[in-house]
Amino acid sequence: MKICTECGAQLSDDTRFCTSCGASLADAQVVPGEPEAKAEPVEEKKEEIKEEASEVKSEDITSEAEAVSEDAAKADAVVTETFSEVKESAAEEIPAANTEATPSEAPAVNTAAAATAAAVMVNPESASSGYSYEAPKENTYSGNDAGVYTPPSGSKSGIQERNIGICILLWFVTCGIYTLYWVYKLNEEINRLSDTKDGTSSGLVLLFDIISCGFYAWYWMFRMGERVDRMKGDPNGNTNIIYLLLSIFGLGIVSIALMQDSVNKAIRA
Repeated sequence: MKICTECGAQLSDDTRFCTSCGASLADAQVVPGEPEAKAEPVEEKKEEIKEEASEVKSEDITSEAEAVSEDAAKADAVVTETFSEVKESAAEEIPAANTEATPSEAPAVNTAAAATAAAVMVNPESASSGYSYEAPKENTYSGNDAGVYTPPSGSKSGIQERNIGICILLWFVTCGIYTLYWVYKLNEEINRLSDTKDGTSSGLVLLFDIISCGFYAWYWMFRMGERVDRMKGDPNGNTNIIYLLLSIFGLGIVSIALMQDSVNKAIRA
């Protein structure tokens, strides 16, 4: 064999150039024996290791997948068995519940009631049955005309009094939101008590107040003052001016409280 003088590689006798460094082997040293087998390239070794690792990994994944499939099958079998048991138990309980009922008792009760009613109708004055016939009572409502319902004390035309202190407390607790409901009801009640036919509806009052950013409330206070005076029987009063000034100076809640007080007095009158 030949030994390259440049890199010392061992080559066969018929090689003319070094396969490692490319040098000419004309001056190479010739020694007896065969060249040692070349070590496998590192890259080939890496590829082989990768292939072996991937095979081992795929085998592990396959075994894990099979184990998961077996567990899922077992769980499905348990769920199916449990559902079947519950279904059978429910099917057994429903007929048992139906047999416990005694529908025959209801017709017996109805029959007895019908017989008793028939006996009373035939002989209303009979004392042996334990029942007595009572004729319908006459209308006992009091009023200007017979049969006219008189509202109870503290209400007028279905309008109920309100506690002003509680209303102010609700206004404070709800941060003013209760005022919307209060204004809505007062507008309806004052229109009714003052016999105002063409007054603005409560819904439009709230809508106009929101659209005008509160400026419509001044106009509404002024108009409510006029109607309160009319309700009191004093059409030339100055309640409208008082309500307007209180609202302008940020005391609208006082004006609303005064309105409620006037409504309460009108109901009690």
